[in-house]
Parts: sequence; C-alpha cells; structure tokens
Amino acid sequence: MKTRICVSTYGKTLEELVKSIKEITKRYGNILVEARVDYLEEDINAGTLAERLKPYAERLVITVRPAEEGGYYTRGEDKRLLLIRRLALIQPAYIDVELNKIDNSLIQNIRNLGVKVIVSWHDFRKTPPRRDLTEVAKRAINLGDVAKVVTMSRGVEDNLNILYLYSMLDHRRLIAFCMGEQGRVTRILSATAGAPIIYAATPDKKTAPGQYSVDEILDILKWPICSAGAPTYEGEK
Repeated sequence: MKTRICVSTYGKTLEELVKSIKEITKRYGNILVEARVDYLEEDINAGTLAERLKPYAERLVITVRPAEEGGYYTRGEDKRLLLIRRLALIQPAYIDVELNKIDNSLIQNIRNLGVKVIVSWHDFRKTPPRRDLTEVAKRAINLGDVAKVVTMSRGVEDNLNILYLYSMLDHRRLIAFCMGEQGRVTRILSATAGAPIIYAATPDKKTAPGQYSVDEILDILKWPICSAGAPTYEGEK
C-alpha cells in the first residue's frame, strides 16, 4: 500500500487559500492537500468556494473544523454541515468529519458521491490509555473509510500508546499519531506502520504543534530505516 503525503494549508481569504493549494500541487506533483476551510475569515458563498476548489478536487482533503473541536469555524453547525455537503459535490479525495460531531446522514451522503470519509478525533491536552484509544479508533473506523486519531504527547509512553493502535486495527484505514515536539516521531512511524496518509505543512503555514514541513518529510522517508520494508510513498513527480 502507498502512503500519501498530505500537506495541510489554509488562507484567511479565498484567494490566499486557492493560491496556496495551487503552489503546493505545482511544486510537489501527485500529493494530497488538506484545505482547512475553517481558517477562512470571509463568509464565502458555498457555491463560489466549491467552484474555486473544484480544479484541485481529486487531490483535496476538505476540512471544516469547528472551534469546539480545535478548529476555527464559528458560523454555526447547521451552516457548517450545509457547507460540507456542498463541497462534497465537487468530489474531493476525502472529507474530514469529526467523530464528536458525527452526522450519519451526512456521511452517507458523502459516500454516495464516491467520496471517502476520514472520521477524526483529537485530544489536544493528553494521550488517553490504550483501551480508550482503541475504543475511539474502532468507533471511527466503523463510521468512515479512515479513522484519524490524534493526541498530545507528553513523552515516550504516550507515543507507544498511540502506535499500539496499529497492532490492533487495520493500518490501511488508520491514521494515528501524536502532536507536540515529544510526539513528532510518531508522525513518521505512522507511515512506516502503513498509515494511508502522513500529514505535513509548508514552513509558513503549520496547522498543528510538532508538524514537519513537507520537505522534511520527503527527506526522512528516503532514509533506509524508513524505506526498508515500509509502505511505498506516493507523491513525487
């Protein structure tokens, strides 16, 4: 299985977001781009936003993270769900939805369009025990195509707890790693464990603590310790 690099990006304006997506796809070729729509400070018409993102749809992971889930969308849940439904019509590669905000009809609608769903769960303060993490990951996998479980690392034990999930669940449907400087290594180890996606950022637009830049990821994944027996990487031209 191929692990794909996904570069998270954002813009305060639609023009800034589109420009960033265009630059990333032009520079890095066949790579995924997470469009963090929730960072937009403009109240953009959903149809206009969809049309501007449509040329890049096959490479996009669409995320509209609400403020209570660590994102920046504050215009109300009904409007957020309508926005996601409209963006699903351009058939991006993935749409990220929050486990704590799950809407089964929304997920079914997205999947009926042939779009894969990432069901995500974040803990920005700590890493829970293995049993709790496993329960969360199983719930997410049962609801979507891919489960994304992300926690904050306070040290080696937390790192081991998050990576434990790969011994319990289908690695082809699991993205699990820790945020923070102490958990940084788990981002790389998730790829060697077979995660379908590894997240990165451009140096000037990091969206989470401990995130590697895309160039750092490209260099690290070429190391023998990463490439020997590990999933192949898809992304370079």
